[in-house]
Amino acid sequence: MDPPAVTDLTRTWALVPLRGLRDAKTRLAAELNPQERLELVATMARRTLAATRDAPGIRGTVLVTADPAAAALAERFGARTIVQRLPGLNAALREARSVAVAAGATAILILPIDLPAISPSTIGALLAAAAATPSAGGPLVLAVPDRRASGTNALLVSPPDAIEPA
Repeated sequence: MDPPAVTDLTRTWALVPLRGLRDAKTRLAAELNPQERLELVATMARRTLAATRDAPGIRGTVLVTADPAAAALAERFGARTIVQRLPGLNAALREARSVAVAAGATAILILPIDLPAISPSTIGALLAAAAATPSAGGPLVLAVPDRRASGTNALLVSPPDAIEPA
């Protein structure tokens, strides 16, 4: 019998999925031309990667993408990159999680690149609040809803395989 899964945030890794720099934010095509969308996505990616790199409590970042330019951008921020092999967000997250676990992750924090208030301090505050949450010693799954409570802005999971991406 396996021992029960327990919460351990001491080696939290951030997982950042990014479909691609050029093909992101297509819903903004009526407002922004392709170059403006590219610049917006690159700016958001740089901000997110800097936040995960500098956040207290984050041991590393894995960017999963099918875009070589996005991978090169992530490497400039010290992130590990993997080229997505299987289609879909959930497959990308499973691939990124396996890299983080192989690096010793005891928890994962899934973050999209388009969070307007992302910063090292907001990530640190999230991890501190999670660490201060009483638990029964079992796994932790913490979802941070968007402002409309219709989506997820962040997902913290310990151990990393406590739930499957869905």
